[in-house]
Amino acid sequence: MNPTSAVQDLPTLFHALPVHRDAHVRRFRHTRINEIPVRIEWWCSDGVYGETAVFRAEDVQSYSEAALIAMATQHADDRRMATVVRDNGYVLVNHSFRI
Repeated sequence: MNPTSAVQDLPTLFHALPVHRDAHVRRFRHTRINEIPVRIEWWCSDGVYGETAVFRAEDVQSYSEAALIAMATQHADDRRMATVVRDNGYVLVNHSFRI
Protein backbone atom coordinates (compact mmCIF):
# COMPACT_ATOMS: atom_id res chain seq x y z
CA MET A 1 0.00 0.00 0.00
CA ASN A 2 1.20 3.49 -0.80
CA PRO A 3 2.37 5.12 2.48
CA THR A 4 0.53 8.34 1.69
CA SER A 5 -2.77 6.60 0.99
CA ALA A 6 -2.29 4.52 4.14
CA VAL A 7 -2.60 7.74 6.10
CA GLN A 8 -5.33 9.35 4.00
CA ASP A 9 -7.53 6.25 4.04
CA LEU A 10 -8.00 6.46 7.81
CA PRO A 11 -11.68 7.19 8.44
CA THR A 12 -13.38 9.69 10.71
CA LEU A 13 -14.22 7.56 13.72
CA PHE A 14 -14.58 9.89 16.67
CA HIS A 15 -18.36 9.24 16.55
CA ALA A 16 -17.54 5.77 17.91
CA LEU A 17 -16.91 7.52 21.21
CA PRO A 18 -20.29 7.27 22.99
CA VAL A 19 -20.04 10.59 24.82
CA HIS A 20 -19.45 12.58 21.67
CA ARG A 21 -22.00 11.33 19.14
CA ASP A 22 -23.28 14.89 18.61
CA ALA A 23 -19.81 16.38 18.18
CA HIS A 24 -18.52 17.71 14.91
CA VAL A 25 -15.01 17.75 13.49
CA ARG A 26 -13.65 21.26 13.28
CA ARG A 27 -10.52 20.20 11.42
CA PHE A 28 -8.27 17.21 10.86
CA ARG A 29 -4.95 16.23 9.39
CA HIS A 30 -3.25 13.05 8.27
CA THR A 31 0.23 12.53 9.63
CA ARG A 32 2.51 9.95 11.20
CA ILE A 33 3.59 9.40 14.79
CA ASN A 34 6.64 7.17 15.18
CA GLU A 35 6.23 6.31 11.47
CA ILE A 36 2.69 5.02 12.14
CA PRO A 37 -0.11 6.49 9.97
CA VAL A 38 -2.61 8.45 12.07
CA ARG A 39 -5.54 10.78 11.48
CA ILE A 40 -5.75 13.56 14.08
CA GLU A 41 -9.21 15.11 14.51
CA TRP A 42 -10.05 18.22 16.50
CA TRP A 43 -13.72 18.41 17.48
CA CYS A 44 -16.13 20.18 19.80
CA SER A 45 -19.42 19.37 21.51
CA ASP A 46 -21.31 21.57 24.00
CA GLY A 47 -18.25 23.41 25.32
CA VAL A 48 -16.07 20.30 25.37
CA TYR A 49 -13.17 20.28 22.95
CA GLY A 50 -11.11 17.30 22.06
CA GLU A 51 -8.54 15.65 19.93
CA THR A 52 -8.84 12.10 18.65
CA ALA A 53 -6.02 10.11 17.09
CA VAL A 54 -7.21 7.29 14.82
CA PHE A 55 -4.80 4.41 14.23
CA ARG A 56 -5.28 1.10 12.43
CA ALA A 57 -5.33 -1.63 15.10
CA GLU A 58 -2.79 -3.73 13.18
CA ASP A 59 -0.31 -0.83 13.24
CA VAL A 60 -0.40 -0.43 17.03
CA GLN A 61 -1.20 -3.93 18.30
CA SER A 62 2.10 -4.16 20.21
CA TYR A 63 1.54 -0.85 22.04
CA SER A 64 0.05 -0.65 25.54
CA GLU A 65 -2.77 1.81 26.25
CA ALA A 66 -0.34 3.97 28.23
CA ALA A 67 2.09 4.06 25.29
CA LEU A 68 -0.72 4.97 22.87
CA ILE A 69 -1.88 7.80 25.12
CA ALA A 70 1.69 9.08 25.49
CA MET A 71 2.19 9.05 21.70
CA ALA A 72 -1.13 10.67 20.82
CA THR A 73 -1.07 13.33 23.54
CA GLN A 74 2.61 14.24 23.44
CA HIS A 75 1.78 17.98 23.30
CA ALA A 76 -1.03 17.92 25.89
CA ASP A 77 -0.63 19.57 29.29
CA ASP A 78 -2.97 17.13 31.03
CA ARG A 79 -3.41 13.52 29.95
CA ARG A 80 -5.82 12.46 32.72
CA MET A 81 -8.84 12.71 30.43
CA ALA A 82 -7.29 10.57 27.68
CA THR A 83 -8.99 7.27 26.83
CA VAL A 84 -8.35 4.45 24.38
CA VAL A 85 -11.24 2.90 22.42
CA ARG A 86 -10.82 -0.12 20.16
CA ASP A 87 -13.45 -0.11 17.44
CA ASN A 88 -13.83 -2.34 14.39
CA GLY A 89 -10.17 -2.65 13.45
CA TYR A 90 -9.17 0.82 14.62
CA VAL A 91 -7.79 2.26 17.83
CA LEU A 92 -8.91 5.73 18.89
CA VAL A 93 -7.03 7.73 21.47
CA ASN A 94 -9.33 10.47 22.68
CA HIS A 95 -8.32 13.47 24.76
CA SER A 96 -11.02 15.95 25.75
CA PHE A 97 -11.00 19.18 27.76
CA ARG A 98 -13.17 22.18 28.60
CA ILE A 99 -12.15 25.73 27.80
